[in-house]
Amino acid sequence: MTKILLEQITNIEDIALFSKAYQEGLIQINITKVAKHLKR
Repeated sequence: MTKILLEQITNIEDIALFSKAYQEGLIQINITKVAKHLKR
């Protein structure tokens, strides 16, 4: 799921959308992996 998520993030609004879904338990993602990817 994390790989698919990283491919879909194109702007800050995307992060907010996925964050809400993660907090609601609708998706499971590796937060550390996302943070490392976005730091690049």
